[in-house]
Amino acid sequence: MNRAFRALGRRNVLIAVLGVVVIGAGSGVGIYLQSRAHHSLPQSATRNLNAAPTAVPVGVTTVAEPKQAVTLTVVSTKPGNGSAAIPLESGITLAFNLAVNPATVKSFLSIQATNSPAPTVAGAVAQGKAPTEVVFKPSAKFDFGTSVNVTVRGGLTSLDGAGLSNDYSFTFTTIADPRSVLFMAGYGEARLVNGQSGRPLTLTIQKGDAVPPGIAIKTYQASAKDLLAGLVYSTNGYANNPIDTSSMRLVDNGGTSLTASGARTTTIANGVSVTVSQPDGIYLVVAADASSQYGAVWLDFSRYALLLRQDDQRVVVAGEDLNSGATTPSFKITFYNLLNGVHAKVSGSFSGTAEFPALFPSGFDFAVATSGGQEIVVPVSAPETNAVIRVAANLSQQPQIFLTTDRPAYQKGEVVKFAGVVRMSNDQAYALKGGAKLALWTQLTDSNLALATVAADGTFTGTFTIPAAAFTTDGSDAWLTIYAGAATNDRFNPNQLTTSTQIVALAAHAPTSTLTVALDKPSYIAGEPVVASITGLNATGQPLAGATVGLSIYSTQHTVQPVQMDSFPGRTTWGDPVVENIKVLLDAAGHATYPVTAKVGLKAADREITVMVSYGTGKAKAVAARTAIFYQAADEVFLLPARTSYAQGDVVVAPFVVEGRSGARVANLAMAYELDRTDYEGDTAITTVVSSGTVSTNGDGMGTIRTPYTGSSASLTLRIKGKDTSGNVFEDAKDITVGWLINLLDVASDKIAYKVGDSAHLTVTSPAAFNVLLSLERGRVHQYKWLSLVKGANAVTMDITPDLAPGFTMVLSYVREGSYTSELFPVSVNNSARLLKLTVTPDQPSYTKGQTAHLAIAVADSADAPAQATLFADGYDARMSAYRLVDQASLAAAFLTPNPLGTNASSSLLGIGTFGGACGGGGNQQAADATYAGHTTVWVTSLATDQTGHATISVPITQSGAIQVVVLAGTATSAWGQAEMGLNVP
Repeated sequence: MNRAFRALGRRNVLIAVLGVVVIGAGSGVGIYLQSRAHHSLPQSATRNLNAAPTAVPVGVTTVAEPKQAVTLTVVSTKPGNGSAAIPLESGITLAFNLAVNPATVKSFLSIQATNSPAPTVAGAVAQGKAPTEVVFKPSAKFDFGTSVNVTVRGGLTSLDGAGLSNDYSFTFTTIADPRSVLFMAGYGEARLVNGQSGRPLTLTIQKGDAVPPGIAIKTYQASAKDLLAGLVYSTNGYANNPIDTSSMRLVDNGGTSLTASGARTTTIANGVSVTVSQPDGIYLVVAADASSQYGAVWLDFSRYALLLRQDDQRVVVAGEDLNSGATTPSFKITFYNLLNGVHAKVSGSFSGTAEFPALFPSGFDFAVATSGGQEIVVPVSAPETNAVIRVAANLSQQPQIFLTTDRPAYQKGEVVKFAGVVRMSNDQAYALKGGAKLALWTQLTDSNLALATVAADGTFTGTFTIPAAAFTTDGSDAWLTIYAGAATNDRFNPNQLTTSTQIVALAAHAPTSTLTVALDKPSYIAGEPVVASITGLNATGQPLAGATVGLSIYSTQHTVQPVQMDSFPGRTTWGDPVVENIKVLLDAAGHATYPVTAKVGLKAADREITVMVSYGTGKAKAVAARTAIFYQAADEVFLLPARTSYAQGDVVVAPFVVEGRSGARVANLAMAYELDRTDYEGDTAITTVVSSGTVSTNGDGMGTIRTPYTGSSASLTLRIKGKDTSGNVFEDAKDITVGWLINLLDVASDKIAYKVGDSAHLTVTSPAAFNVLLSLERGRVHQYKWLSLVKGANAVTMDITPDLAPGFTMVLSYVREGSYTSELFPVSVNNSARLLKLTVTPDQPSYTKGQTAHLAIAVADSADAPAQATLFADGYDARMSAYRLVDQASLAAAFLTPNPLGTNASSSLLGIGTFGGACGGGGNQQAADATYAGHTTVWVTSLATDQTGHATISVPITQSGAIQVVVLAGTATSAWGQAEMGLNVP
């Protein structure tokens, strides 16, 4: 999945990070294709429909089951966002609109707590009272006065494949230490709060039960030297010792006022607001009496703003005078580390923008700049920083990894063979380097499964015995996720490069019958008749005459994207059941048919539907399954990248494109859109249309929705719908928020995707004239400069240089109305020149037991020239995963999908007190995808083609039954390809 698109809240336009698409020709040739990728752009087609979609009137309300939702949403949390005085032993409950797997949620869950030396809170995730609910139970109770930040990262999917569009975060605070006073900024405890000149800062008090009466608020004017000394920390965090105020000047409290319920007060109590309005400078606000300090917070007011971006090699800073708007002031700047003392690391001066060396680990906790007699403090990676901290390693030493195993499933005691490909990432510039040490692990234990050393050709191999703990006690199959990363990495840090693959831990299987299920096509369009054909044989090969089989239908969303974008379709699991255990009677010949069509219309989304049949119970149970794609219509609409956070009264702007199944643009097509608000009441979802209208595509199949929303703050779903020539409705949807996390800028690009050498022309529409720091980033900051925006449209041109492939994020950072904002816009870059063409040709159309299949491999580059490559080949019993449309994860996706944004971000308008980073881990889960045990027929881990790009692989045929063969290819210049095919063995 394209992570940048995920962050922008869209559903339909997704790039799967795993998998390939294969065509099996009549001759048995296996061909690797990219699905709808990099054709010459088709001509637009104009559709004349008898009935265009009708916009739903505003105010119309519908009631449905939440499981019909096409996007995953957090419905409620306990504790709620902003809750205070939460008990120390509190657990955390998350309720979703769709069923989720707790182990999957854990992989996307980050829980961080102040006053804790650990970067994340340890604990377990379990199923709640319903399939839609999960509960996190911390391993140890929280400390007093702890601000707890909970983040569920975007990309989490429900059991049926619906994705969480954006990160979802909330914060709560535990009860205060009985003898302490906490200063709260927003929803968390504050140690440092920065503010713009002339703008008062308001904090809220939380008071411990044992704080004596008669304490008072005192305000001191201080310096950066005082502040740094007061924020020195150890490996256990901040000491919370009394702050030495002897060098500070006590100021008149006229600039500091206390209010309760809107009225002035002098009493310090829970919920009392403290408002500080002082001239520019650094201040310390203390709650104290004559004998003790009970709490304190640092404040810094300045007319100047600093923006900071940092990667594993350098730190970029930009300075601005907020009063005049000038980006020309001169600054002196020093970066400090505060572990066990105040340590100056790097100093310099700049005007406008500048960069300073910051080789990881830089140890930069704070930056302090001076200009015009003022001191400006920027938090970087100090404990509890509000900065976003993503840099976790030196990227020139971080391996980018592809991992695979020799078959999809294993029984207890069996040995798993693994292999893979490694390149040193260097922010996806990629270098071939042997000798790196890798570790493989699961979440079942802290111990490694295996260690491996990367060979000179960039490959690695090894084995391990599947862990006994992977198997369930109830006799069901279970997914086991295998992770791989650098042996020295922190396995729980999601900002370090890791990879994973899934296998199935199989319960004991000894079926006494054989089932098959067939569908007549691999894909369907809504309205087409779909009938599943079922056949059953007993242990002697005779028909299961008159037997009753169970039939279940599973659904998961099928991801597609515009034709201009890279496509790496991948294997999927069955998803969530639509219907379960329907009884189907076989006739005297052991055959039956079952109409599927009526069972697959619950969701307005393209889906993969799996029909599964079973017979028998326990170990003797036989299963068979078949998967097909069910498209909404012959056309697709894709909501393109755009902002997803708005202020009340803003116009929601959403560009889109409409394409036919072949990728041809659909011109002049009438579309309908609506903004929906969904309220959840128990098992019911109540959806109300709050805005709607119609819009048409232009001559190039493109269009833009512009719809105002003047209602209250809300989380909304934007939907756009169209009809194909048969009248089938197709739609796309994305989530937007109004009233919080507000972005201001609308960005539009002249292309959906670019290639290296292009000039990208973008338009940034701004509500007012102000300055933004433009930076092009991925794992590193590649380009940066100040932009002076005018009100309205602003043209921005950038060259797509090789270092920006395979894609990047355009970051727009700014300070506006006293707040710092960093807006992200993903830019896709096509990588077709790094895709290999791989064919696998068997020497016979079919084989019998005892023969050897000889497979001719041919590898060519994107220009059809022979390519020397290193090959992997894997063959195993096809019935282990015969239901799948695609069997193997995509090698190209592992290296050509842009990595997530991996830079640090901060500004002088951020503070210290809660967190900006995130991390987490995951484990195994029950597998609905019943598979059979099997064996590996061929496992070739490092085979080089000759100079003509050819090689031969021999596959011994040791038993009857089809064999699935997967071949992967990679070159020293990091070009990739693969193919899948089945060998016919009657």
